[in-house]
Amino acid sequence: MVRIQPQLTWRLTFLTLFIPCLLSGQFKEVYPIGEDPDINVKPIQMDPGGILFEANPFVRFSLYNNMIEGLKENKNHVFGVYAAYLSPLRMFTSNSLPVETPSQRVMVATQHLFRLTNPQEDIQRFAGFMFGTGHYSNGQADCAFDETIPDGTAECEAVYATFTDDTELSDFLNRTSGNYSTNFTRIFGTYRIDHLKGKMNVKSHVFDLGTIIYQNRLFYFFDVGGFSEEDIKIYGRFRFQAGHEFMKVYDQTYRRFSIATRVEWIATPHPSVNPFRLDLRGNWYPLERLPQVGLFTTITAGHDNYNYRFLDSGFTLSLGITWDSFLPIEMRK
Repeated sequence: MVRIQPQLTWRLTFLTLFIPCLLSGQFKEVYPIGEDPDINVKPIQMDPGGILFEANPFVRFSLYNNMIEGLKENKNHVFGVYAAYLSPLRMFTSNSLPVETPSQRVMVATQHLFRLTNPQEDIQRFAGFMFGTGHYSNGQADCAFDETIPDGTAECEAVYATFTDDTELSDFLNRTSGNYSTNFTRIFGTYRIDHLKGKMNVKSHVFDLGTIIYQNRLFYFFDVGGFSEEDIKIYGRFRFQAGHEFMKVYDQTYRRFSIATRVEWIATPHPSVNPFRLDLRGNWYPLERLPQVGLFTTITAGHDNYNYRFLDSGFTLSLGITWDSFLPIEMRK
């Protein structure tokens, strides 16, 4: 098996973070499933913390997307095909030169949305799904639990051999240069209830349910960038997620707010890992000329979601700026 060691700079991360803002005046695509990009600070952090700020760029490079045009033309099936790049960056209060264990996901994916009601009804119902597969790593070269040993060596494997079910792995984690690498598949379903005023959706309930599956082969064929057997015993192969978001437009310029809840459960990780995570998030989009730019706050309880730091757990409060990937659009003629 070949490990991928990509090189990532903070300049690339900031560029991908601000692409949604730069393109906000020419917004032409929507995606009903997936994360929104944001930049935030964390006045309350789980231990260990020390995060000065965090950026979560999520850029989708469209290959085909007819969702806006198709919904506007009363089509019963719309979809998109795209490549996606998600590269969170954390700047720590310590000397991180400048990035400490960056995290990056690259995938190819498709999303589909099916209209379940007559387009002339004021309450529209949709079902959809997304399927994506790709690579997830942090570009580091050393053993995950000993920064003095290269990853993939017999010495590193010997470190894993000392662990038992009673070992608290977070106490031994190499947070500065520990390698994290796996390939993955994301499968999610969604159900939407959109209340329309004229042609636009002005109130929505969105329900999501899905799984993330860690796999050894990239795109199911290539023995590149996968996990070791020691790693997968710690990661757990499956992550299950469920969520709900409520959105409401509150004036004629389509300023709005949304409230979202998401839970995650890691199946069969090492006993020292907290398998549970809960996110409670509020978004507010107050700008008429930049309708996809908003402010948000998130309360998180449970495990971290930053590559190997899922071994850490606690309570976090985040405040920042976000970009909406499914703003109010025309949903019928």
